[in-house]
Amino acid sequence: MTTTPAAFPNELLLKIFADLPPSDVHSVALCSQLLRALACEFVFATFHFTPYAFDSETRVLRGPTGYQKEDLLDKLAFFASESIAPHVTSIVLNRLQRKPGLADPPYKRSPFESPFAGDEATHALLLPFFATLDAFRKVHTLRVERVTFTALAVEALAQLRGLHTFTAITSSCTAGLRCSPPTLLVGVKLTGTRFTDITLTALPVFPHVTTLALPLDCRPRQSVLPQLNTAFPAVESLVVDGYGGSGWPAPAADPAMLPRLSKLDIHDAGAAPFLAAAAGPVTQLTVRWSQALALRNSLAAVPPAQLATVTSLELQLENCKRPTFAALCGCFPALEDFKAALHVSHKDHTHADTEAILALVAAIPDFLPRGLRRLRLYYMDSEADEPAENFVVPDPRTLFTQLRTRCAALSAVELMVPFLALEWDGVVEPNGLSQHA
Repeated sequence: MTTTPAAFPNELLLKIFADLPPSDVHSVALCSQLLRALACEFVFATFHFTPYAFDSETRVLRGPTGYQKEDLLDKLAFFASESIAPHVTSIVLNRLQRKPGLADPPYKRSPFESPFAGDEATHALLLPFFATLDAFRKVHTLRVERVTFTALAVEALAQLRGLHTFTAITSSCTAGLRCSPPTLLVGVKLTGTRFTDITLTALPVFPHVTTLALPLDCRPRQSVLPQLNTAFPAVESLVVDGYGGSGWPAPAADPAMLPRLSKLDIHDAGAAPFLAAAAGPVTQLTVRWSQALALRNSLAAVPPAQLATVTSLELQLENCKRPTFAALCGCFPALEDFKAALHVSHKDHTHADTEAILALVAAIPDFLPRGLRRLRLYYMDSEADEPAENFVVPDPRTLFTQLRTRCAALSAVELMVPFLALEWDGVVEPNGLSQHA
């Protein structure tokens, strides 16, 4: 007995399509008109449009010519047609990717980093693209890479009334964000020119943006946080691309901003002012590429109650010694998930650095929060000198026993440091225990 696709409910077929790889969905769509009609929302969900061609001789981006230009215009017309455009929910403009395994020599720019050619034809395809953008009325996600927002682009972008996630990798992202529908967006991710208090002031209020990633210039200091709070009052997850150091504003005396912030990802010692200013509990914190001592000193200005809400912590620390690491762990008494990556910033790694890392690992059971459930600790340098002959490398089994004694709820451990490895998934006996000579 033969079973045709029509014998299955459409809801079941859509569920099957959702679980299939894109290539298989394309193949299934060729089997019947019914399957093609159902597969359209998967096959045509994302529209990738690259209006530039990479000139490998001059290492610049130019406007495509000849058959390449004709093919792109045909593609644009196809996706903007009445039968296809309603299925498009995501648009990626100028998506440049390096082919796997084909790395450029270090002295040459990659295609993504290359400059644009200076002739007028370079940006010629942006005009027809933005002219047809209003056909994509169901688009809710837009990713724009290295596109200058002209008056036409701003006007066209404002027509995407269903847009709720906007990502821009460009030097003119401020203009693109200003023209986005502020009452509809729930997610914004920007890279490029850093925002200051002045550019933040120029933005409208985005009352529903809960996920935000943007570059910040901390030099204006005191006004950055208030302006950020004004423009994005509902943000829950915040990623700040910017190295703070001493330029970050001092922690606020009274938490009164970012009332819904629960997840913070930031560079350097910039976490302190955000944690101190957050009116709501921050439960997930990631601090990237920070000098360990500088981070510890900055956190000393944050009220302990603000740090006590963090249950998930990820740190990338440079030049971290045992006392500093212990002090950092003590700042977060409620930790349940802790991931730390250690790095020695100076070029000449010595056996003393190796011994310091191993001494830190050996002492971890003495200062980890007792409620910890998951521990991951890595050493990021590829090479490490052997410790001195009289230095005793910690025994991994003894270390594991001490960790379980200290943290009764511990359910997963992964330690990867020089001359010592320990992995445990909480289900079976520890495997991968090793101590290298």
